[in-house]
Amino acid sequence: MKSKIQVVRIFSQLIFLGIWSFGIYYKFSYLILFLLGTTLIFGNFFCGWVCPFGSAQNYLGRIGSLITKKKLKMPNTVHKYLKYTRYVIFAIILLKIAPNFIYDLNGYTSFLFTAYDIIDATFILSFSNIIMITYLVIALFFDRPFCNYLCTEGVKFGLSNIPRIFSIKRNKESCVNCKFCDKKCPQNIIISSKDYVRDIQCINCMECITACPIKDTLKYQYIGWKIRKPPKQKN
Repeated sequence: MKSKIQVVRIFSQLIFLGIWSFGIYYKFSYLILFLLGTTLIFGNFFCGWVCPFGSAQNYLGRIGSLITKKKLKMPNTVHKYLKYTRYVIFAIILLKIAPNFIYDLNGYTSFLFTAYDIIDATFILSFSNIIMITYLVIALFFDRPFCNYLCTEGVKFGLSNIPRIFSIKRNKESCVNCKFCDKKCPQNIIISSKDYVRDIQCINCMECITACPIKDTLKYQYIGWKIRKPPKQKN
């Protein structure tokens, strides 16, 4: 059952990667809106199952595993702060867009100047491509670096993860604290310390469920609306 989940996920990723490659990804905007809405109930499946750039990082990570014996992992002491960089970037984008949006509502033309007005568009496009390629190279050695620290699209899906009523649930009675789930999680979530996962970084990749050696210790299931704090773990 565990392996079947990943087979279905890979199949889904390849379909959308192919759609993106043929340049017709934009026609699926309604699907993206639908997925954003369902995230409020089922959690973020877009980043883990649909997003082409996320899939590309995922496959490059698998190739990287053949090159290096051990995958590099961002120390949690650094990651717990660094993971908010994409939210800072998202806030900056909103601050840039909001004034223009207000002007447009009133029928006026915005006279606010941004970097996009000053810097040549070709340079911006080239710079963006350099960033994307750089992150793809880094993905050979680190799990989903762009998703973790730079993707603003993932911010919307991540925040809508919070009220989800279906999620990954951990059975603390059968858990042996092997931490295989923590090591396998591409988003660096410490799953072994949670009763259930409502983390804004979660992409529902189910890698933790696949990695867990104890049957039914980690399951994707109904958890309800109530947000409860997980109990403190004993040392």
